[in-house]
Amino acid sequence: MARVQEPRDFVGGPGRLILATTITSVTCATFVGSINVGMLTIAIPSVAEDVGLDSSLLLWPQSISSLVCACTLLLFGSLADALGSHRVYLLGIVLQTAFTLGTGLVRTSGQLLACRALAGLAQAAILPSSVGLIVRTCPEGRIRNIAFASMGSGQPLGFSIGLVMAGGLIESLGWRSGFYVAAGINLFVCILAVFSLAGPSREAPVEWRSLRESIDWVGTSVMTTLLALISYVLTIITAEGWSVSYKSNITMLSIAAALCPVFVWWQGRQVKLGRSALIPNSLWRQTKFSCICASVLLIWGAFNSFEQFMSLWFQLVEQVSLLDTSLRFLPQPVAGAAIGFSIGFLVHRVRANYIILISTVVSTVAPLLMALASPQQSYWSAAFPALTLNAIGADCLYTVSNLIISSLFEPNMQGTAGGVFNTVAQIGKTLGLAVGTLIAGAVSARASEDIEQSQRLVYGYQAAFWFCMALCGLSVGICSWGLRSVGKVGLKKD
Repeated sequence: MARVQEPRDFVGGPGRLILATTITSVTCATFVGSINVGMLTIAIPSVAEDVGLDSSLLLWPQSISSLVCACTLLLFGSLADALGSHRVYLLGIVLQTAFTLGTGLVRTSGQLLACRALAGLAQAAILPSSVGLIVRTCPEGRIRNIAFASMGSGQPLGFSIGLVMAGGLIESLGWRSGFYVAAGINLFVCILAVFSLAGPSREAPVEWRSLRESIDWVGTSVMTTLLALISYVLTIITAEGWSVSYKSNITMLSIAAALCPVFVWWQGRQVKLGRSALIPNSLWRQTKFSCICASVLLIWGAFNSFEQFMSLWFQLVEQVSLLDTSLRFLPQPVAGAAIGFSIGFLVHRVRANYIILISTVVSTVAPLLMALASPQQSYWSAAFPALTLNAIGADCLYTVSNLIISSLFEPNMQGTAGGVFNTVAQIGKTLGLAVGTLIAGAVSARASEDIEQSQRLVYGYQAAFWFCMALCGLSVGICSWGLRSVGKVGLKKD
């Protein structure tokens, strides 16, 4: 197992420069990955027409990336612990650069789906290794707080910037130019990563022969299969509804359910024999960690669903252009970035459970405003405050949760814990959108045929917003109980 040590110099000279470049690199890596997702959210109709993607597969360029990422996060988390976080991180950055550029160069639908799948693989390598990299490089205290806050802000900020970029570029230079720009940013990040991680190695050399024993390959295979089945079914439900492929969906979910006790038994066996376990069962006995994962599942499910339905509300209900839709999302990245960076400076002064509780309560207001809104209302009375408040819960929870996790586990478990945390977030996004889509479709379908189509959509989307509010409300309850004993985090140790 690789050793994880703090850098030798945090104060002057090269140490300070390495800290700055490492934080910038990690933030930009998550930022660029989210830019790609944001651009596709707006540009997918133009992309599909250009590469010949069938209308039944419109959601797949997004979904396949999330599916692959969710299925391989735990594997890369284990690899980060075994090989060293910087090696896995560099692999992820190189892959993300290549397949961001590749997305802009594709000519067929098959090439598009392949590039998006491999981009998901890149994100799976980046996310857990970034956590380990920050813990290894940044000393506890304000610097580590800012690092996690910057990394957390990069995701919602990148997504929203991607929306704006796509809206502006589609009508001027075309959708491909957006991915060229993103690839250029990623190339800069790649060079920066090589520079920031250069110098004397802070991790033990890898003993490749011991890799077989240091990673739980059987547990990884079982969990990857389980996550793949669940993610695939949720993706199919989102794209086509529950009734399509009903029997195959039931079969796959049944297999996934049967694999759950198998995985738990195998993890217990591995620990009992003193061997490496992918997710030791003891991990879930940490009440704080379990509650954090449950809250992240709910909040990110609500956050992702809210964004998707807001985009549909603007385009299908209010009939605004792509560019106007993109511009209307601007309050979200501005508020998200402001909150994220503020948390980095405040988290060591205010109890973490207060920060999480207040931010999740605020997040319930965003879907509530839209659930009560009507198409006749002005943008400033409902959509603007809703978008401004939407990112607060996700940003705060992501930053503070990473700090709590980094204090709960030993360095050689940071990659695994980070992998579990990010896997839960990915599943939450997929699950939230799938259930929200089912609710919106069912409510719209039950509306009277005498009502106009746009009004039926309004009823469906309002039901989906109520669902998002319920997710946020449930998260408030979990945080109130499970994290009540959490005090200040991110404090510098003597």
